[in-house]
Amino acid sequence: MLVMQSPCFLFDPGEKYGKQEWKKPRKRNLARGPEKGIDEDLNEDSLPAGTPLKEPVFIDLRMDFAFKKVFGIQKGKPYLIRLINALLNDPDRIVVDLTFGNVEVQGEAAENRKSITDVVCTDIKGRTFCVEVQRGKIDYMISRLVFYICNTVAASAPKGADWNYNLNPHVGIVLADFNLEDNPEGNCVRYWEFTEVKREGALVVAKADPPEKVDQSEDEKKEKTTADTVNPPNDIISLVVAELPKLNKTLDELETEQDNFLYLIRNMGRLKGIPAQLDNDAYRPMFEMARFLNLNKKDRAMY
Repeated sequence: MLVMQSPCFLFDPGEKYGKQEWKKPRKRNLARGPEKGIDEDLNEDSLPAGTPLKEPVFIDLRMDFAFKKVFGIQKGKPYLIRLINALLNDPDRIVVDLTFGNVEVQGEAAENRKSITDVVCTDIKGRTFCVEVQRGKIDYMISRLVFYICNTVAASAPKGADWNYNLNPHVGIVLADFNLEDNPEGNCVRYWEFTEVKREGALVVAKADPPEKVDQSEDEKKEKTTADTVNPPNDIISLVVAELPKLNKTLDELETEQDNFLYLIRNMGRLKGIPAQLDNDAYRPMFEMARFLNLNKKDRAMY
């Protein structure tokens, strides 16, 4: 009796996927209590070649391109102002209005390195803000920020011999998607200022009597410009660094405007819709600017 056996075919995933190791993508986390609307980041490198990627609902604001699409355009200027005020967290330094500036500054010599910042703007008081979002971890983050700010300060000097070196304040702001090595468990937002240091044993010079106060009319006060005001040294350069991973609050735990903006910058690209806590007139237009389908065809392809 002749018995016919069916041939056995073994499937080799390498034949279909180019002999590369195939890893199962991580499952989406859809049950995290108040974070239910957030998906875990999928590792795109773990997907088989040619696998179509799902379009996001909102663009990821940790990316330079996306950050500029929301905060670096005229339509997004009100949100940039609110972001800067939230990060400064100083009622004496409120930003009222901004003018966008050149994001690329070349060194004095042709061989000197350029500094390119995501957003550069100046307010009505003459203060310049350099705002950068940094997703990939880099060494010497603070030194890099100082380099950018110093280039911007030097570029702000007017041409001609009449300038008296009265510098306007410059503020460097970085939104880092990593923790700085010198601050593994410190505050989420930190501040640096150029300031005088008192040392023990230093020569103390007697202060002169203050000049007599002269009353000015309201019109005279209005005519006084920023060029007439000598800026104190501690205002010339200041730095603000926000380390996004340190904001470990859930949506229900957000309390301040600073919390809200840092949360959205870190999580916007993973949201499936507008959270109820932020679905209001103060934030809804920002979500619409960040909505992936609201980008034009060219920008969607670039993203």
